[in-house]
Amino acid sequence: MLNIAPVSLPLDQPDTSADLDDWEDLKELFLKAQEHYDADEYDEALPILRGVIHEAHRFLKAYNDPSSLFAVPETPASSPSTPSAHSWSQDLKHRPKSSEKSKSSSEVPTAFHTLLGTTLLLFGIIIAQEPSLAMPGEIKAPVPYWIAALATFETGDNVPARTQSASSSLEFPTDWRLAVMWGRTLVCLADEILNREHAKDSQSLQLQPDKKIKQYRLDHPAWPSDSIFALINSRRPLSNPIDLATTPPIELLHLSTDLFARGILHMPHQCHRPGSPGSRSRCSPVASTNAVTANSSRKSPPTPSRRHSRTIPFHHLSFSRMREIYHIATSVLIVSEKLSTPAERKTWATQADSLFAQMKVEMLKTSTLFGAGDVEKMRGRCWLVVGSAELEIIEKDLERDGDGMDIDEAVFDSPVAKSARNGLTKAVDFLSKSRSLALEVPTTGAEDVVTVSQTSLQETCGLLGEALLSLANVTKNEEERERLYAQSAEVLGKDLLSDDVNMDGV
Repeated sequence: MLNIAPVSLPLDQPDTSADLDDWEDLKELFLKAQEHYDADEYDEALPILRGVIHEAHRFLKAYNDPSSLFAVPETPASSPSTPSAHSWSQDLKHRPKSSEKSKSSSEVPTAFHTLLGTTLLLFGIIIAQEPSLAMPGEIKAPVPYWIAALATFETGDNVPARTQSASSSLEFPTDWRLAVMWGRTLVCLADEILNREHAKDSQSLQLQPDKKIKQYRLDHPAWPSDSIFALINSRRPLSNPIDLATTPPIELLHLSTDLFARGILHMPHQCHRPGSPGSRSRCSPVASTNAVTANSSRKSPPTPSRRHSRTIPFHHLSFSRMREIYHIATSVLIVSEKLSTPAERKTWATQADSLFAQMKVEMLKTSTLFGAGDVEKMRGRCWLVVGSAELEIIEKDLERDGDGMDIDEAVFDSPVAKSARNGLTKAVDFLSKSRSLALEVPTTGAEDVVTVSQTSLQETCGLLGEALLSLANVTKNEEERERLYAQSAEVLGKDLLSDDVNMDGV
């Protein structure tokens, strides 16, 4: 029976043993939760994620290091010299006999920690968007779950079976999924830091140490000693837990970039789940409102039977390379829009665009994962951030004063203005293409298909109108500038010239 008790409670079951059959059951349970998550069925996904967490707790109670479940009998070091290595070798000796079939296991040693860390990441994302779904006794904030996910990924990255493989004949493939999900967790935390900085009480939080201490305690609660979270913390490598009040979001973005690079490098190019539905780009809690909904203009196809999960290693389970890169790029873009300085926004929006660019055009044409023009829209949004960041640097020089004095035309010829025009021109090109592709979508069919398609088109038109208006403001030729103003008004569906908008300034 699925255990859906609050995740902060201790394990309430006498059986704390676990073997490979239990692992296969856990994979199937996770896949079921992911299917509901991808379909935005939060109320269905969250109870199953709770069940995954409770089952994972059983594995942690049964093994000091669950990676021993997948290991061959040979130990990675003949004389374990560290406590973790000693625990690993002891787990090998005491694992159930049924686990001897691990000799032919294709799982990577980090598979368990990747599954648990991903579960905690998704659990936190759902809580961030729907706090009311939390059960009594569960924390209604995402950060504690994301911090537990970080600790889980760090532990998995340091399991003896992986770190000591160089001293033995064992070789394991790189767990690309662990790197990607670890990076996504860091981006979620960077997003949370920026949200707090933008909050109205951010200044008072910085000035009053007692509020900073209170917030740290909320982010790092005192979990019950027999809860899974206390167990995760007790086994994490020796490192200081992250403090969101003192950690710059840029630092987390740099760390995530390294992890994303590792994950994408080792991510297989073939799609192991070709019929998989697209999902909302929820790499950060706000993505559901600020990001495009992948595959929003069509019904999701049925997913394959979960019994296939027993024949596929976890790091290949439920996988689409394009979808993973799309989620990574979208999460970086969303955070880039919130960064404080123009230079930072330009840098990370450019980084996001480079990720979107990795999605081959020929693959997109045959993909069922994305709606018409979705990727072009996101690339246009990237370049709008880049161009707007450059424009912000010179905006005061582009403003006319109250006496109607002309703008110094030398401003238009400056390197910053040229860079702004380049970025905004690219934004217009991508958004125009996205708009054209969206207009080609048939307007007949189910009612929800038409509604979602029109919403996506309106988003694209809003971005395109903004890009045209910004490009006009940094255009030197007056005739061309007026043409861009008129085009912007046409796209937005209103006469901007009749509004109280100063078309000669920013």
